[in-house]
Amino acid sequence: MTRRSNRFIPCNCQRRVSSFPDWRMSPKLKKFIKSWLINTLAVAVAAFIVPGIHYQKPLDLIIASFLLGMLNTFLRPILLLLALPLLIVTLGLFIFVINAVLLWFVGQLSPDHFSVRGFWSAFWGALIKIGRASCRERV
Repeated sequence: MTRRSNRFIPCNCQRRVSSFPDWRMSPKLKKFIKSWLINTLAVAVAAFIVPGIHYQKPLDLIIASFLLGMLNTFLRPILLLLALPLLIVTLGLFIFVINAVLLWFVGQLSPDHFSVRGFWSAFWGALIKIGRASCRERV
């Protein structure tokens, strides 16, 4: 008979505990998803508070916030550059107008699913959405 020792023999192999692959999100993807969720929540709060902003289903709200995020990513820098003299004269307050125009434009892109009635509804919705930016910085 052979006798087994109770000593630990190190092994270089690693065993998988679960059958799921070891997949981790990149930090950029985490930041994008977090920003998108906060943006969706801000648009939902704006739709709840402002009487001129409406959506049909939660999926419409998610799509509208995705469109708004894409417009903020690609179109907003161009608008900021074009409106630079107005931004300087108004000490940056014209950013509210640019955000309102972008929110109104999302409502025009999908009027059956997400609607924004008029400039002032878009303006008040943009003010609520700007509050989201300060929330995102804190989270």
